[in-house]
Amino acid sequence: MDILGIGGGELVLIVLVMLVVAGPKRMIQWAYVAGKYAGQARRLWAETAEKLQAELDSAGVDVKVPRSMKLPTGPTLQNQLKARMAQAAAPVTAPMREISSEFNAALKEDDTRPMPAVAETETTPQL
Repeated sequence: MDILGIGGGELVLIVLVMLVVAGPKRMIQWAYVAGKYAGQARRLWAETAEKLQAELDSAGVDVKVPRSMKLPTGPTLQNQLKARMAQAAAPVTAPMREISSEFNAALKEDDTRPMPAVAETETTPQL
């Protein structure tokens, strides 16, 4: 059992500390309020996911937004979007990388040439 990154043992410890600190009456009230907020969060997530999926579909992006609030086990939405953006930017980035490597090669070649000697002149200002 893993809820928001909290394992079973940690959850039991949290409940015991809450029981000591709050007492059984307030814990029941807190659980009710927490359940209410969890339901609201679930509904909010469902609405957001539905609208985001509609926007992604209308934009032609082939990414599925998770319907539940559980953390995905496979590729995340962010990773999928990064992969799609890299794929879309490839026609632009490939020539830029090629030009950059040619420029760096030219700079290295220029660094190997000997520097021309600078003639010293006797026009140094005297104080």
